[in-house]
Amino acid sequence: MDEISPPPRVCLAISSYRHDEEIAQLLGQAARLAPDLFFRVLVVDSLGTGKIPELARERGWPWLEYRNSATNLGSAGNLAKRLEVAAELGADWAYALNHDGEIHEETIRALIRAATKEATLGAAYPLRRLQNRDDCFDLTGRARFSMSGITTKIRPTAEEVEVYWASSNGALYSMNPVRQGLRPWADLWMGFEDLAYGWLLAVNGFRQVIVTDAEFCDNYEFRRVSFLGLSLTVSDKPSWYSYYYGRNLLTIIRRIRVNPPTAWAIYFRIVIEFCLTVLFRDQKGRRLRYLATGTLDGLKGRLGMQPPPRPTPRKT
Repeated sequence: MDEISPPPRVCLAISSYRHDEEIAQLLGQAARLAPDLFFRVLVVDSLGTGKIPELARERGWPWLEYRNSATNLGSAGNLAKRLEVAAELGADWAYALNHDGEIHEETIRALIRAATKEATLGAAYPLRRLQNRDDCFDLTGRARFSMSGITTKIRPTAEEVEVYWASSNGALYSMNPVRQGLRPWADLWMGFEDLAYGWLLAVNGFRQVIVTDAEFCDNYEFRRVSFLGLSLTVSDKPSWYSYYYGRNLLTIIRRIRVNPPTAWAIYFRIVIEFCLTVLFRDQKGRRLRYLATGTLDGLKGRLGMQPPPRPTPRKT
């Protein structure tokens, strides 16, 4: 008689930066699924107000693990901490979710079914529907690095699509790589930490797949612009984010020695970002200063959370 394998221990790992109201809503959804689907629910906060642990005491949620940082971890540091703590708690898998994510049971169960088929899987990602990009499906991770993203309006027919990386929001990460010392780089602080971790998993032999029957609606910031009669879609992030764009991409290709075409594609993409800023983005001067300073710091190896470059004072 064959032995029945125990169900995987899945930890819901939520990131927060003073998003008490959104986290409370997510925990209310998680309460209906813990401890059946999630054996633990982890919230990693930065500079927290104390309202979430207070809520947990009021509701009597023994499955909630709350960790607060006295400094701002940034998105990269938060992801690294969540995976580290999830592994410490004894999880087999961590379902990573941002504060603005949603919990859909069927999506998560589809990821778990796919993830537990093989031991060498490092991550299972949902099929991401980009709400702010004409509801297209995002398959950008099929390429190691894409200039403008890979999207399609036609749902893939294959059960799984093999990728090099995908967004960490809604990703199901295996704890096997984490326990082997493969963790996101916290010193990136903000931006491309999921790309970096996906590449790290790939070069160490861990497969990653998009599970096509696990759909996830993503409200990533995009906006439509026009140029010479052509319609383009560009990201729409705050101006300070530009600092981390070139800096983190240059850091990633320095740490993971990619092939020359990929490296040149990244150099070229940074140049394109300068052009997009000049042509389409608001606060052009500020963004260009951020982007230039970040790119130079990337060449110098400067990392972590950096103070925003001060704008040049106007002469009077």
